Amino acid sequence: MSKMRKVYALYKGENLIADGTIQEIHERTGKKVDTLLFMTCPVYKKRIKSGKNRLTMTELE
Repeated sequence: MSKMRKVYALYKGENLIADGTIQEIHERTGKKVDTLLFMTCPVYKKRIKSGKNRLTMTELE
């Protein structure tokens, strides 16, 4: 299954911002699709430090 069809949740710290497919989150938040896709990569998780205001994408099953 491609990343565009998987279901994700976008969090800012511990607060849920939006959930759904990448396209649905893009439409709700205005974030670029490329940015949201990058946030699903392991390298993004390595680059960010834990914090209250960090945006993270978590895959939902």
